[in-house]
Amino acid sequence: MRERLNAWLMSGTTTVEAKTGYHLTRDGELADVRMLRSLESEPGMPRMHVTFLAAHSVPPEFFGRRADYIDAVSSWCPMRPRPAPTAWTSTARTAVSPRPRPGGS
Repeated sequence: MRERLNAWLMSGTTTVEAKTGYHLTRDGELADVRMLRSLESEPGMPRMHVTFLAAHSVPPEFFGRRADYIDAVSSWCPMRPRPAPTAWTSTARTAVSPRPRPGGS
């Protein structure tokens, strides 16, 4: 993979987007993310944008239970608190909120 990335860099590619999603297991997906992330810090490599795309395919053991697999994949990802609303998002919400109708309905 390093040779291929270096060849792309030498031909003018400055950024590569790499997507996971082929292992269908937590450990496999996270190993891919770690490996791809480690490449971006190596000298002579293009910038790497890693996309965690684990739920794009459903493994055979979840056949007919796509929602169960999505729930399983969701549990692999740590929950992060939502950012506090900014002045812009508060204004945007106000700007698109419907006005109350006369008579309260």
